[in-house]
Amino acid sequence: MGGPSSPCHRSSGAGRRAALGTELPGDYKQLCQAFGVGEFSQELSVLCADETRVQDLLRTWRYLLESDDSSDGPFAPYRIHEPGTTGGLIPWGGSRSGDWFFWQVTDGAVDAWPVLAMQVDSQEWNRGRHGRSEGCRPTMTRERGPQ
Repeated sequence: MGGPSSPCHRSSGAGRRAALGTELPGDYKQLCQAFGVGEFSQELSVLCADETRVQDLLRTWRYLLESDDSSDGPFAPYRIHEPGTTGGLIPWGGSRSGDWFFWQVTDGAVDAWPVLAMQVDSQEWNRGRHGRSEGCRPTMTRERGPQ
């Protein structure tokens, strides 16, 4: 079973840019348009860009930013992204086991931001070897049957 087919880009890109102080990687929109929002293969959930939904990217980012109050906080050695800065993390998804997936905001091109995953049970960080949608497609399409 694949994810829901509802689109996740309901809020305006301008509103997200204003809140975050940056664009989001282009493949995020492509991923959401292709697969919609929700949980995929009971493994991966992609945060949408629709503040009327519980699993909203901006709502989640704001909550994590409020929770990240020190250098040894829950995301150490990283911090949640603050507008106007680099090096911080923007959440884009999670796993059923509670792991988090983030982009790390850098000075480089938005589409080249590294993807980091935090394993909640071990508090270990892993850096992705390829772009987010490229790495997620096998999970999202694994159980998709005929449409």
